[in-house]
Amino acid sequence: MNYEFELKVTGVKGHCRAGHKEGDVMKVSPLNAGNLCGTAFHAVFPMLLALNMDAKLPWDPEGNIVHSACPDMRNQMTMEIRRIPVEPSGDSPYAGRMLQSK
Repeated sequence: MNYEFELKVTGVKGHCRAGHKEGDVMKVSPLNAGNLCGTAFHAVFPMLLALNMDAKLPWDPEGNIVHSACPDMRNQMTMEIRRIPVEPSGDSPYAGRMLQSK
């Protein structure tokens, strides 16, 4: 199965230095941070990678939504990551999976 990932900012406590605001939505992947700042991407990367490899997280009964937070505790941003199954496409060299060597 191939996946796309949609990240939504669900809250910001204080002032996000990267300018993220509650309600912002962006497409991300393990290989593309989209418009997400590096610090927040660093926080969500392990979950993106796991979800991309078909992980089922015990705290997520639906299997397609996880929550994370920016490590900046004074100006903490919370995020929801939604895994969206998509049909494989031959158009992308990545196509939602790690490339396999031959």
